[in-house]
Parts: sequence; structure tokens; C-alpha cells
Amino acid sequence: MFTKYAFVVLGFVIVFSSCGRKERDKEFVVKMLGEELENSYKHISKSTDKIYLMLEQKLYDPNTIERTAVWIPYAKNVQEQFNIIYKNINSLERSKKNDLYYLVKKITEAKKKLLEIAPEISKGFSKNIDDLDKPLDSLVALKKETSLEGIPKLYQLTLLKKIKCNSKILENSIISFCLNESNHIYLTLDSEFPCLHIGQNYGHLKNGETLRIQAAIVTASQKINERININGETVANSYGVGVYDIKVKGDTGVHKIPVEITFFDENGKSQTSKKYVEYTIDP
Repeated sequence: MFTKYAFVVLGFVIVFSSCGRKERDKEFVVKMLGEELENSYKHISKSTDKIYLMLEQKLYDPNTIERTAVWIPYAKNVQEQFNIIYKNINSLERSKKNDLYYLVKKITEAKKKLLEIAPEISKGFSKNIDDLDKPLDSLVALKKETSLEGIPKLYQLTLLKKIKCNSKILENSIISFCLNESNHIYLTLDSEFPCLHIGQNYGHLKNGETLRIQAAIVTASQKINERININGETVANSYGVGVYDIKVKGDTGVHKIPVEITFFDENGKSQTSKKYVEYTIDP
């Protein structure tokens, strides 16, 4: 009899320990995902700060000041709306009320204002802006309420971090667009992370005139440590933005200058991204 009950108890122990192990494994994966989202948010924030810096620098360039004066207020308005979203997400992360209603309301207000900043922004990013709170919409539809009650805190925090990270990626894209629009000569932009941003002040010059090239890398990597090389020279960079000036000389026609940035990607591996800046020497 003892042996029979012993096997029954042992069976329950195995079942429950197995269930507990599966739950712990699930929580471990969710925790790791949350940490990765938090790291991505921090490092995309640093990359976004670089783009803001590049945009502000263009106010001091006579060739770009006019267009920058138009686009920098748009960029600051974009930054303001996203900061409202981050502030409310951070507040909900610390809150014990688990009430989504106020956050949904604030994100909805920010989305509306983002779409009203400039027609070009609305045209290019309307769907991305509209999808900002999509994870919350699906949760609300599932629970038929605007509350996180009953959902483990770890899962709540991971959900909120995902929305915050998605918002930072979108902010980065919109600010990159503003930077592109403010340029006298348009930037060379990659479509996905990591992105190599390159700007120049002129496309056509005469011998003896100065060509200025700006370069920066935008990546979600925790450790970037970028090294910028322009025209075979290592360029000192400020906040990750390299600036290179050269007085052009040579035959009339099209010329190219190589721009190369070495950096660490999100997996910690060294990567190199290379582009060419084209300019024309006029007679």
C-alpha cells in the first residue's frame, strides 16, 4: 500500500514540478525579452540623440539654415509628443493601479498631434503612427476592458517596454526624415538598422571650394564604439557624428569619396558599413 501511494505522490510531484519548470522557463524568456527591449530602447535613444544633434548643427550652415529652420520645429514637436508617451508608460510601470485607460488616451492624443505636425510626416508615417498602441488594442479586445489586472507584473512590464521601444524606433525614423528634408543635399539612408547616415553640403563645386561631409551610424547595439573613416582618414567624432572638410580639386566631372564606419552590431560582432559621397566639379 505504501509503495502504491508513494508512486502516486511521486507522480504528482513530477507533474507539478514539470508545470512549475515550464512556467519558470516561460518567465525567464519573458524577462530576457524585457531586458533586450530595455537595452534596445536605451541604445536607439542614443542614436536618435545623434540625429537631433546633426539637425541642430545645420542651423549654423548657411546652405541648410533655411530648410532646417522649417524642419527643426517639426522635429522638436515630434520629440515632445513621444516624450509624453514615454512619460506615461514610465508612470504606468511604477503604478499599482494597472489602469490602461489613461495611457491609451494619452497615446491616442499624441498620435493625433503627430499626424498634424506636417503633411509630409503624415503621408510617410501615418500607418506606423496608427499602429503605435496596437499591442494594447489586442489586449483590450481580449480582456474586454482597459486594465492589466490579472496579468503578471513581469508580462505587463514587457508589454509596456515593447510599446516604448517601438515608439523610439518610430521617433528615430521620423527625426531621420526631418534631417533628410533639411539637407541642401539629401542624405544617403539605409532602410533598416543599422543605418549609415551621410550628409554633404554641396553636390556641385568649383576647384578650391570646400566640401563638408557628415557621417553617423544608427544602431540598436549595446556597444557601438564606432570608428569613422572618410577619404582614407580616421575622423574624430562628437557624440558619434563625424565631420570631414576637404577643398576639392581635380578634373571637371563626377568624383567619389569613400565613407566607412566600423561598429559593433546588436550581437556584439564588428561590422563595417561603406558608402560613397558623389560630387561634381564644375568648370
